[in-house]
Amino acid sequence: MRRPLLLNGFMATGKTCVGELVAKRAGHPFIDLDQRIQIETGLSIAQVFAAHGEAHFRDLERTCLTRILDEALGAGRP
Repeated sequence: MRRPLLLNGFMATGKTCVGELVAKRAGHPFIDLDQRIQIETGLSIAQVFAAHGEAHFRDLERTCLTRILDEALGAGRP
């Protein structure tokens, strides 16, 4: 079974760089959560924070991550 690898941590710690390298080596797609949020909202992350605050951004993260995992694993995941 194909299982996702999730990287989290503080800003500017290399998650994207490492994630891209690992995904390429494993032959799997790389999905950047911040990029997905920017595409879905039409706003940069800084704009989301400025206009709506951190709590809203965290809600967007949860919603978007859930959607990505559902797409990757199927809606029937535990």
